[in-house]
Amino acid sequence: MKFEYAQKWNGIYLLSANEIEEIADKVLSAFAPMALIMPMPVDIETIAQEQLDLTIKNRYFSQTGDILGMMVFDDFSAALYGEDKQWQKEVFESGTMIIDQRLRDNEQVGRRRFTVGHETSHWLLHRPYHS
Repeated sequence: MKFEYAQKWNGIYLLSANEIEEIADKVLSAFAPMALIMPMPVDIETIAQEQLDLTIKNRYFSQTGDILGMMVFDDFSAALYGEDKQWQKEVFESGTMIIDQRLRDNEQVGRRRFTVGHETSHWLLHRPYHS
């Protein structure tokens, strides 16, 4: 999926509200066309994993939970808190979405969906720049 919109020098798009709506229509047309006909929840994790071939990993970014998600464009290694809340160095491959482990709690379902959607949009919009 390619987007032709004005960009800053660093690849960030300069989008109007109408352009954001156009992008949303393109994404829904490609991945969940029925949602354009009849409003319905969109399974963003399935779109990310099965249709865009992204890998979602759950990790603690910090002890405070101030970072909720990150999209990996190039392979890199980082030390993050694992499920046991101990620092662990790990290699993440391009196409990996890292979501804060706290968002797996049942009361965080909406926040998790938003974060996965947000990180997926980074992949769709910014991947050409990072390529």
